[in-house]
Amino acid sequence: MSSHKKIINTTKTSDRRAAAGTKATRYLHTNQELNIADDRKINNSLQLLQDIKQSSKSDWDPSHFRLFVGNLGQDVDEELLLRSLIKYPSVSKVQVPKDHKKGENKGYGFVSFSDPDDYLRCFKEMNGKYIGSKPVELKKAKSKEPATKKNRKR
Repeated sequence: MSSHKKIINTTKTSDRRAAAGTKATRYLHTNQELNIADDRKINNSLQLLQDIKQSSKSDWDPSHFRLFVGNLGQDVDEELLLRSLIKYPSVSKVQVPKDHKKGENKGYGFVSFSDPDDYLRCFKEMNGKYIGSKPVELKKAKSKEPATKKNRKR
């Protein structure tokens, strides 16, 4: 007779499920709890958002660095975009254009940074990350040139 060893799993299925549930719960709680510094950042970002809403489109500072944020889902507005980028302290302006007929965003937006390091860090860290329901595509924003006879297409 051949001797077959029977492998016995000592870990119970319920133990693994409980451990997995604990990790998920721990993860959710740590993400929901904010410390005082984050509260200040949120209050500052809400103030920035109010300032942004009151300013016009022509208020973009030409010395700041702008990112084009593409592939925005319909659930993303200026407030959500700003909250997603709260960890970059030099964010100075956020814009998500809306379609006036439908009342929905056009699927893209712009973010301005006063610090080039924040601009580059945001581009590296956030490109392909989810903001709302879709992963965003970041690119360097192109400035609009005024239409003149030389650069106007016929």
